[in-house]
Amino acid sequence: MALLADTGDPEDEPYGTFLFQAEVSVLFHATAIYVGFQTTIHIGSIRQTAIIRAIEEREKMGTNDSASVLFQFVGHPEFVRPGMRMLFREGTSKGIGVVTKVFPLNKSAG
Repeated sequence: MALLADTGDPEDEPYGTFLFQAEVSVLFHATAIYVGFQTTIHIGSIRQTAIIRAIEEREKMGTNDSASVLFQFVGHPEFVRPGMRMLFREGTSKGIGVVTKVFPLNKSAG
């Protein structure tokens, strides 16, 4: 039985995850985005609060900055795949990005 998200490629199969990495660009933020910052993530039909767990090669990000960021969903795992486009927002702060890596919860060892 084919699933809605099935592409036929076993390497491209979606898995539930709390953690994912994305290459993001901050469109606007009044001060700085830092590790521990909570934001609302939008990926397709997903809308959930996430916490920034790591920012690659810097401590904080401001308007017009780009970096690879590790996010952790707060409520429950979601099905996310590399290549999915995302938006994050909190108040007047906004940013966009693309999922680059997913850390699956229960991927079998093949």
